[in-house]
Amino acid sequence: GFGYWFLENDESQTTFVSEDISIEPGTTKAVLVFNSGQQVKLTDSIAFEQAIEKFKPNGQVDKAIEYNKIIVPRGGEYNLVLADGTSVMINSDSKLNVPDRFEGKERRVRLEGEALFHVARDVEHPFIVETVGGDVTVLGTVFNVNAYSDEDYVQTTLVEGSVAFQGKGMADAKTISPGEQITYDLQTNGINVERVNTDIFTAWTEGKWIIEGMRLDEIMKQLARWYDVQFSFSAPEYKERRFTGVVRKYEDLNGVLDMIEKTTNVKFIINGRNVTIT
Repeated sequence: GFGYWFLENDESQTTFVSEDISIEPGTTKAVLVFNSGQQVKLTDSIAFEQAIEKFKPNGQVDKAIEYNKIIVPRGGEYNLVLADGTSVMINSDSKLNVPDRFEGKERRVRLEGEALFHVARDVEHPFIVETVGGDVTVLGTVFNVNAYSDEDYVQTTLVEGSVAFQGKGMADAKTISPGEQITYDLQTNGINVERVNTDIFTAWTEGKWIIEGMRLDEIMKQLARWYDVQFSFSAPEYKERRFTGVVRKYEDLNGVLDMIEKTTNVKFIINGRNVTIT
């Protein structure tokens, strides 16, 4: 009896990606945490507006401005519209702090992670995205901000309009034009401005990733956040492999990894939600 139990429970859960074990892509989901501590699960974009209206405190006009937090977990994404009409698409594993209303001379939010902003134009009230590395200031524009806590840089990519970025170690703000990207190094306080194909950095909001010569370890960071899995490399040199292609974001992980296997000469071994690259 013991022998039978042992054999039945000692089956390995490890498999190569080519064998059909499906890890589904992320979905629309977030948690809204009010300043009071009240939490509401959000499953679609309308849920945000409904939650704000439902839990809005009485006598709000006389109250001090309070910041609420939208938390998008790994394996999620969320799209919302702020009180001023600005729309924000928030990527996986990100947090956005927003006020219960905009007052005063500026509209300020705080971001940890990645989001694409379509800012409603208001010349008299600039829109400011505060990150761990610095502030992005705009009047009305479309831009992507990448400011994950596990990265050593903050990156702003401008699609249209004009933005000014001022890192915490910078004396003056740096303004960029449409089609330009500014990368701020958190370790050295150095900045780099270059012209880029903005589609590469905004395609994640349109159901795909456009990848051009990206290192495998950087790709794995994106996939880990979206599919809520952990990647590990059996040898450090595999991190340097580069991949170019267009990946469908809403495909299960197996299909994505299979495509990378065929073009980079690496193998993915799946064990539960842990994936080893060999």
